[in-house]
Amino acid sequence: MGSNHFDIYCERTGSEFWSEPVNALTNFAFILSSLILAFYLIKKKSNKGDIVNWIFIFLIFLIGLGSWSFHTLANSISLLLDVIPIGIFIILYTWFTFQRLVYINSFFPYVAVSGILVLSFLLSFIPLYGSQSYLGALVFLFLVGIYCKIYRNSKFSSSLIFASFILFISIIFRTIDMHICEIFFIGSHFIWHILNSILLFVVTRVMIDYGNKRG
Repeated sequence: MGSNHFDIYCERTGSEFWSEPVNALTNFAFILSSLILAFYLIKKKSNKGDIVNWIFIFLIFLIGLGSWSFHTLANSISLLLDVIPIGIFIILYTWFTFQRLVYINSFFPYVAVSGILVLSFLLSFIPLYGSQSYLGALVFLFLVGIYCKIYRNSKFSSSLIFASFILFISIIFRTIDMHICEIFFIGSHFIWHILNSILLFVVTRVMIDYGNKRG
């Protein structure tokens, strides 16, 4: 299983460990994002002991490590290390958005998580070279941001809309990576890493600042 080799990004030139140096190194943006958030949470004395916020920060750290492993090892095991933390982050953030940020009722988080899973499956048939996996999260962020802006006038609504814009742009750069090899030899996937590290910083900061713990 671990011997399988993936060659799906423009920058990769072979099966060697260091065949994607830019794609690999830009994953440290996630590490930096998680560290800044950790220091921010520690300084925010009111909820620094909230385990949920620490889980999100730790997941960002794991996303950086997992993606770095995939862009160096490029095998099946590193692929799982790459995608699993991302999937967990999306599901948990969806859950706690409606459990803490936009409370409707105690049952709605189940509806939201089921909805984003179904939506992601339906959109997975759009041919975007793997980027279609993130369309569900894009729609979720945008719709929640708009809802909070129009119906709740939430202070964080603009941040969620901004985050959806970042994700939209980053999906574009992820999708065109293999198409621009002839004009830019390292491709554009590394921009996906940088933009998503900012995206995760923004949405986690929203959860830290505005997530009301219940129960």
